[in-house]
Amino acid sequence: MRPSRLSRHPHARASCKRSWGRYAAVGGSFAALTSAGLFGAGCASAQAPAATVPTAPVAVAPATWTERDWSADFTATPVRPANGFFAGQGLDVAFDQMGAAWGIGEFAMQATRAKGDAATTHQLPIKAYGNWQWTKPFRSLLNGGQRSESSDLGESVIYAAGAVWIAQGGGQDAGLTQNHSILTRISTTAPYTACQIPIPGDNQHLIGLAHDTKRNRVYFATSEGPDGSNLGWVKAGGLGPRCQNGLDYGGNPALTATQNAALAVAAQQTIDGLRCTSAQDATATGNCVHVEPVSMPTGAAHLAYDAASDSLWSTNWADRVLRQYELASRTLLTHTAPESPYTGPALFGATPWQIAANATHVFMTEYNGHRLLSFEKATGTWSAIETPLDLLGVDGLDVQTHSLTLSGDSLWFTVADEEHGVATAVGRVSVSGWAAGTPHGVLYSGWGEGHSFRGVDVSPTGAVALADAPDGATLLLTPRIPAPAKCSPGIIECGGGA
Repeated sequence: MRPSRLSRHPHARASCKRSWGRYAAVGGSFAALTSAGLFGAGCASAQAPAATVPTAPVAVAPATWTERDWSADFTATPVRPANGFFAGQGLDVAFDQMGAAWGIGEFAMQATRAKGDAATTHQLPIKAYGNWQWTKPFRSLLNGGQRSESSDLGESVIYAAGAVWIAQGGGQDAGLTQNHSILTRISTTAPYTACQIPIPGDNQHLIGLAHDTKRNRVYFATSEGPDGSNLGWVKAGGLGPRCQNGLDYGGNPALTATQNAALAVAAQQTIDGLRCTSAQDATATGNCVHVEPVSMPTGAAHLAYDAASDSLWSTNWADRVLRQYELASRTLLTHTAPESPYTGPALFGATPWQIAANATHVFMTEYNGHRLLSFEKATGTWSAIETPLDLLGVDGLDVQTHSLTLSGDSLWFTVADEEHGVATAVGRVSVSGWAAGTPHGVLYSGWGEGHSFRGVDVSPTGAVALADAPDGATLLLTPRIPAPAKCSPGIIECGGGA
């Protein structure tokens, strides 16, 4: 069996790092502690070097930063679900057309919807057996790879055409079975109808989502599989009568192991039957899951759709290659990102993670590398900005540049404090200033203890939503001086809404 790739994934690596920090404090040897069972195989594999790639030239752009207390520019409303346990540890957040912020996290069984000062939770539609028992579509590395009703990976939520889409990728390790990846579509108006769509295959580690606005499709990226990573898509309207709400994957404690195994086999057959036939692929109208005829190396992470080039852009947590998939020609192009100068503990290398694109550039965060990267599409040149961790008074060991989103001229990003201390922050950079060679930005700090900001989104009216990891909370920031609304047809928020 191949070594586990768990610890090359940012959030899994953070938990490995926290464990290592505790034991290192008492003089523990990493090798000895691993062999003694104090770390899992995933933590051990972090010592293995990642694949080497050619180095790309990069211009390091010295940025001018202004640190501001968040309360100078915003009022904040923390919105917490009634039971944060089922909402998991917040990882991503997205505004819908009503101005509500939807969140998802790792280990979640529910999505959260935050509007005003109220949060509602929406159960992801898996079959309940009763007595706090559910069917088990996933494996979890938290319980040694046993079957689970909640997904370790809960990395993405996006808004697309009247619905939010949520990605759950199961446990992240090579060689697992009965470890499914599931897309869930939830309509953003009452009664918030859900449609669950398992991805054909098994153990594929679904991470990234993007909305192809030209064709009205939702694309997804899986980071594992028999042929490496894959891209696929479904219609933004969902699968209609072929939604798999309540599919029984097995794991019923009232049944025998043989009976549960038979349920798992039947579920796999149903899931694989959702893959489009060649005729359905040709028409692109069927209620099925399309798989693109392209295979990428293991590690595909987040996606961004770029209407200007009609391309999908993808990061990869296992290498430093930015991939561009031209949708019209189905051609895959690669752009090697520059090496990171990160010199922290060898256990944790820098990882390209979140991604965003506009008409001229593609932007990425560098988890563990503490940088923002910019790729200019016309010239193929790279530029990097160091995030100003010095303003937070930290050395960067537990503080990571995490998520980003574009809003007009501002590239917003989060700084996650994986120990939930006092160093978390949110910031923004002027992309026009960066393109001109004079980047300038603002870092909002002063949040106090107990926070770790991961996902970020900005509404058309300038409101900011942050996924706050510790308890499934969403932090809603309202500008003290509202920005002019960037409204378009279908954005109800600009004129008020429920």
